Amino acid sequence: MNNAACAGALAFIVGGLCLTPHNAQADQAYGADVNCDDPQNQLEMTYCEGEAFAREDARLNLAYRGAMERAQNLESDETARLLRQAQRAWIKYRDLACASEAATAQGGSISGQLYLGCKTYLTRQRADDLAVFFDVM
Repeated sequence: MNNAACAGALAFIVGGLCLTPHNAQADQAYGADVNCDDPQNQLEMTYCEGEAFAREDARLNLAYRGAMERAQNLESDETARLLRQAQRAWIKYRDLACASEAATAQGGSISGQLYLGCKTYLTRQRADDLAVFFDVM
């Protein structure tokens, strides 16, 4: 898949996830009824992947902040600069890799779940890597 196709797939998937106006109150009300240990339909499975991603994204943000603090405490600014660049590049990689995985569903109802599941998996790995490498967690 070329870059234009990748970008198009990402825009399609992200756009599809954003078609419904975000309503945090509605999410909480809906989420109260969902058992993510045993989701019953595609909507619930996608919702649960979104919840899992939110947890891993919060872990990643903590690990990254800790890693940046540690990098900034070193004698050289180079470590922090390189870590920031690496993190930005990693986010682009994660989003495109997951868009390509979700594109295998060709716009089907499972594509959002695939996209979020991939982001959850890769984000968990990155948080673990940052935590171990920088000994912040």
